[in-house]
Amino acid sequence: MTQNRETDALQKKRDFISGWDKEQEESRAKRMIEVESSEFAGQGYLPESSHDKITTSERPAYVSLESSLSRIWNEARMSYVYGFFQAAVFQIGAVLELLIEQTLRADGKWSDYASKHPPKRRWLGTLIEYCEEQVIVSAETLNDLSAINELRIMAVHMETEKREAKTAPDEHPLVELEDVSVYGENEVRGRLMLPGQGMILDLSKQEKPAIKAELMYKPQAAQAFKILAKVFPVMRKLQG
Repeated sequence: MTQNRETDALQKKRDFISGWDKEQEESRAKRMIEVESSEFAGQGYLPESSHDKITTSERPAYVSLESSLSRIWNEARMSYVYGFFQAAVFQIGAVLELLIEQTLRADGKWSDYASKHPPKRRWLGTLIEYCEEQVIVSAETLNDLSAINELRIMAVHMETEKREAKTAPDEHPLVELEDVSVYGENEVRGRLMLPGQGMILDLSKQEKPAIKAELMYKPQAAQAFKILAKVFPVMRKLQG
């Protein structure tokens, strides 16, 4: 009896996932085309790295970083395709952190950075500050690095969500109106959210507040990808 219940439950989940995937098929295909465009990062592939400038002592760490970078980059792309846009922003921040470390190692500056920043302070913000102090990148690239970090920080701490509670969903900076639904309070409770969806309490009409389910963070993820597409070739060139 227990085995039959488990089999039935498993089949129900299979059926649900199959139907869910079918419904999302077109949206995912469109997002895959988007994320593989040259605007997002050169047909979906990272610019090739060169090991010519890497010293023998730094080569193992550099290659290891490249492996992690490639893995997280692919996760960021698929997060975008499947609608996990906030996660994609986190992952792009991680990609940038690895990319800057690679660049510092290639330029022989990692040991200097590490000596000034103990492990607990080696994060994206201090890496960008070091690039500014050492004039490693141009002012334009520095602005791009900071822009990605700002998107990451806003996604992590959800400052925009906290600040925009009274903004109408069709004007909300976190929302792209690809899939918008309106639900009464009773319908919202217990409803399974789609990947990337969030509930926004629309208080723009005080006499008729509404809870709306909308895709969240897609504009920010798209922006982060586009900035990274600019930054990547520049950092690869610095790596030699």
